[in-house]
Amino acid sequence: MLNITFSGLVGAISLVSLTYFLQKLARVRQSYKGLPGPPHSFLWGHLKVFGEVMGLFPPDTYLHYFYTEMARRYDLPDVWYLDLWPVGPPQMIITSPEASAVICSKPAFPIHGLVDKYLGVMLGPNVIAAVNGQIWKDLHHMIGPSLTPMAVKSQASTIVEHVMIFHDKLRQRAEGGEPFEMADLAARVIFDVTSAVVLGFPLDAQNYGTPLLEDIQTLFALTRLYLETWNPVLKLKWWWKIRSAGKRTDAYLHQELQARYKVFRGQDAIPTRKTARSVLDRMVVQRIEGMGDKLASELDADFLRLVTANLKGLIAGGAGTTSDTISHIYMLLSQHPDVMTRLRDEHDRIFPHDLEGTVSTILATPSKTNELEYTTAVIKESLRMFPIGFASRAAPPGRTHLTDKGVAYPIQGQMIIPNQHALHYDPRQFPDPDRFLPDRFLESYEPKAHRFAWRPFERGIRACMGQDMAMDEMRIVLLLTVRWFDFETMIGKTAKTPRVTFSALDTKIGDLAFQTGGLGATPRDGMPMKVRWRDGA
Repeated sequence: MLNITFSGLVGAISLVSLTYFLQKLARVRQSYKGLPGPPHSFLWGHLKVFGEVMGLFPPDTYLHYFYTEMARRYDLPDVWYLDLWPVGPPQMIITSPEASAVICSKPAFPIHGLVDKYLGVMLGPNVIAAVNGQIWKDLHHMIGPSLTPMAVKSQASTIVEHVMIFHDKLRQRAEGGEPFEMADLAARVIFDVTSAVVLGFPLDAQNYGTPLLEDIQTLFALTRLYLETWNPVLKLKWWWKIRSAGKRTDAYLHQELQARYKVFRGQDAIPTRKTARSVLDRMVVQRIEGMGDKLASELDADFLRLVTANLKGLIAGGAGTTSDTISHIYMLLSQHPDVMTRLRDEHDRIFPHDLEGTVSTILATPSKTNELEYTTAVIKESLRMFPIGFASRAAPPGRTHLTDKGVAYPIQGQMIIPNQHALHYDPRQFPDPDRFLPDRFLESYEPKAHRFAWRPFERGIRACMGQDMAMDEMRIVLLLTVRWFDFETMIGKTAKTPRVTFSALDTKIGDLAFQTGGLGATPRDGMPMKVRWRDGA
């Protein structure tokens, strides 16, 4: 009989574990031999370099800045690799417009599984932004018609109604004269618009607040912390808060879904997917159509889980990313009075000078906002300088390499990251990239960037479904505010010399130059601002 002591057993297990670790370490590190990337070591891989680059930035800076800095600091090619084992997955970083276009073209590279893990914690399983294959096609068929350009124009009155409340809130802030967080104020107006489009009714977050917005903001704030922490106590604490907020939002949306289902089930004429007034209604109608003549007494649990996760995703994604961009636009306008003057001149030229006349014109002719070419250019340039973030991809089944400029790069097992930020700050595409220059996006401007270089909404069949809605919301927000208000950004300490190699914005706007991480890249410190009423406007 073997006489094995406890300490001997622990020693044997430790030896086996150490042997496995060293073998895996050698195998992983060897796999990067000959691949382009920053300085690589057998012990650390790229972890040490990554940590050093992270240390250049303020706390909680969004990931895309790190990739851009590494690409510039080490003069890397347009496709390169990161070895972050055992902390993170193997990564291929793409800063080439041509290669970025390849992964988004038909057949598009699938979304990486870690996206589903991240959004799954925050919103629930099978969110359209994270899934692939048939389930993505089904969700796209269900949601897409509500977000076409024609459908968006039909929502002009809804957008105007809530932006006018936002206008009044700005005037109240102007009368108070105190700094406030623009990101929060903007989030409330866009939340009201988005909830009206998605649910069929607004939740009046601007006037009264709403638990749904508060819970969604909790999910935003805590999910990244939950996934990144190694502290088991904090992990449990944040998991519980995420779970509680998720259960409340699910219960609310389940109630609304069941209520709409009961209304439709009791009607002789059920709306079609074309005539349904909201995304929620469209989803319920499609479910009813799938049931045929045998209507159940209630919607089933699987359908409720799927639809609830996607309703939360649409509300969260639509409200968060659009309001964040609005905050950055106001900041940039406050720093560039010449751009603000041109913006106001365009509004005066195309729309009536008074607020009431402008509102009436939008309501009578929603398509007239398409004439705001310079306004659109301001939005696009703001999105170039402060893009929303990125979605990671994976290698398609059976495909082993991605070719860029005649070089074949291995892709199996990689998290493939098209880094829009690096493209947007590439002087080969956008000369003098630190400069806020909306003219880049006017038809007359030369030189033109590569047609796939600007990609804040991504491109191809997996591009952001809500981009037309977002652009129209932002045009109307600017149209109904910039002629009546001046904006002042509360900039803290600025850098004497740039922290990084790719930009010197921090010498002008301090840490506001670096977005923080949330659902995507968000304004730092909520974008603190003051606003003043323009007498005689």
